[in-house]
Amino acid sequence: MATRHIENVGSSELNDEDDGTWRVTTASGTAYLLDLDKREGVRLPAGADTDSAALRRDGATFRLLALMACRMGEPAALLVDLSLPGVPMTTRITTEVTSITRLIDGH
Repeated sequence: MATRHIENVGSSELNDEDDGTWRVTTASGTAYLLDLDKREGVRLPAGADTDSAALRRDGATFRLLALMACRMGEPAALLVDLSLPGVPMTTRITTEVTSITRLIDGH
């Protein structure tokens, strides 16, 4: 995904039908960069000294099949394709969402 800058526009909920690029941050400190137009995302774990667990394909772009839930104060649920042989899709359930921020192109 291209480098983006944060725009100071937040939201309390994100739906699968929404558009644009978003940064969803969770209680563990992990951030998900979600491009709802391209239907792709990247998981950026907070780091080794946090509650953020390491997951397959961290830092790599995944295909977003569905954004099942994403609301402030609740866990988000994403259905993703990690492009792994024999694994057509997987569900990612996050810790509670602490921020939802719209991103804009840095160009």
